[in-house]
Amino acid sequence: MNENGTVYYGQSNRGCGKSVQLVKQPVAGGPEVIANLPQGRDLDVAFAHRLPTRPPGDVITTRIYYDSVRCRTHSWYIYSVDDLQRITPPSPPPG
Repeated sequence: MNENGTVYYGQSNRGCGKSVQLVKQPVAGGPEVIANLPQGRDLDVAFAHRLPTRPPGDVITTRIYYDSVRCRTHSWYIYSVDDLQRITPPSPPPG
């Protein structure tokens, strides 16, 4: 989970490496697939890390690290993907 409450998780069909996806679930809105793993690869652990915001600071970057195993050979690798989220500016005060 990142600081905004967005949760990152893996989902798949039954069996190793069957349509595996890395998904994000923001606090508001529906889930969104951010990565599709190749057939024959599965994942177990994901970790989200927010990168420092650079000026002008209107985008938050969360780097998601996840492990991936080749089901046939049982060899493991670590990958990362960046998730960019725009910061919604505050609404002006009424009046």
